[in-house]
Amino acid sequence: MTLLSAHGFEQRVAQLGTRLDQLGTTAIEISGTRNRKLVAESVAPGVPGLPELARFRYEEWFRGLRDGGFVRVRYNYNYFDLSAGGSRGYHLHELAPGGVYQPHAKCVGADGSGDEAEHYFAYEIDLWAAHDEFEAQYMAERAIVCRGLTRLD
Repeated sequence: MTLLSAHGFEQRVAQLGTRLDQLGTTAIEISGTRNRKLVAESVAPGVPGLPELARFRYEEWFRGLRDGGFVRVRYNYNYFDLSAGGSRGYHLHELAPGGVYQPHAKCVGADGSGDEAEHYFAYEIDLWAAHDEFEAQYMAERAIVCRGLTRLD
């Protein structure tokens, strides 16, 4: 669970913009006032004339608190390898309508393994940990591999 003051929320948005701008062309949108949705996306390398190699897309939903702060209640953190193929993600949302919010991973390997419709076991993860993992994978030019993930039933 991520708790943020109103100022902490603004700092999170600014820090996210700074980190994503280092990778490529970035767009950030915030909707809502009391309850907010943050959507940030960066396409790398973001240089005109060069091919797009990766896309980082992060969505977070926050519920407003009485004190003016926010608690993160849901997220989708996704990395798409546009060069070699595949995608990797960490999500926190219902897996079935009316169900409990459950953290899980998503994976489609560069070799076509995995399945976008499948949900894999994962612990709740913070945006910065997910971004660090995705950024390191992109910078090292490592293909996305789904081997070793445990399916949720």
